[in-house]
Amino acid sequence: MKNNIRILREAMGLTQSELCKKLKENGYCIDRTTLSKYETDDHNLSDKTLVALASFFETSTDYILDLTDKK
Repeated sequence: MKNNIRILREAMGLTQSELCKKLKENGYCIDRTTLSKYETDDHNLSDKTLVALASFFETSTDYILDLTDKK
């Protein structure tokens, strides 16, 4: 992953904690530490997490996984 999660988060002007809070408001909980690991590719995304992030950022799962450059 080319840190696309971090790129998307920063483009929205959100800190990791703010993103976790917004995701929780949308019914999906990710711990800030886990989010940090996703951003540095130290932890594999589950399918559920991948879909939740793609939905939140209104992008494709392929973009998050760096399989395409198209958002």
